[in-house]
Amino acid sequence: MREDWGLCLSSHRCTGWLVKFHAKFELITSEASCLRSLDIAVEHFQLSSKLQALLGGQERQWLFSKLADVREVSRRFLADLEEDLEQDIMEFDVCGIFLSHLPDFRAVYIPYVTNQSYQEKTFKRLIRDNPQFREVVEELESDPLCQRLSLKSFLILPFQRITRLKLLVQNILKRSSPGSHEECKASKAFESLAEVSSPSGTNDLVVNASPRMKGQS
Repeated sequence: MREDWGLCLSSHRCTGWLVKFHAKFELITSEASCLRSLDIAVEHFQLSSKLQALLGGQERQWLFSKLADVREVSRRFLADLEEDLEQDIMEFDVCGIFLSHLPDFRAVYIPYVTNQSYQEKTFKRLIRDNPQFREVVEELESDPLCQRLSLKSFLILPFQRITRLKLLVQNILKRSSPGSHEECKASKAFESLAEVSSPSGTNDLVVNASPRMKGQS
């Protein structure tokens, strides 16, 4: 009987570890997917010579804000996540790594979210009043690289990502042992992400976003 209970307990612990492992691993794979989309947003759209020629300095700032900086933060975050995974696949510390990158996240995501209303108004005005802008955007969007996603879908990616990160960290938090150091870090990470994503408008943007882009965030 004791052996049966021991096997049951061992199986339960193993199952719990696997569920938590998948929750943490999903954060890494989704960050990689997000970075690929951010690369397209920056390289294909923001740095397009045709698009740049049609925008004034203030328009570029309002339209793209800190998009390139968001990409760089994502790149460094993913690099550290992957390095930690390689060093200890059994107990890699995604929430601890996020907390070490938190100042960078705040520095780029809060201004990007705060700029949302300017971005939205600028995009609508350019599409409505500037036929050349609309034509170039449609040409860029038609590239197979974009997989039929619009420029607006790429611009909205940082809003989606910060909300998605919050949900992923919440998932890890639920599966952490109560009172453990891991739970403490996951709780801090979740609270910090809630703070970063708190400016008004973020949730509405995510709800109305393209379902295909949601899968990449």
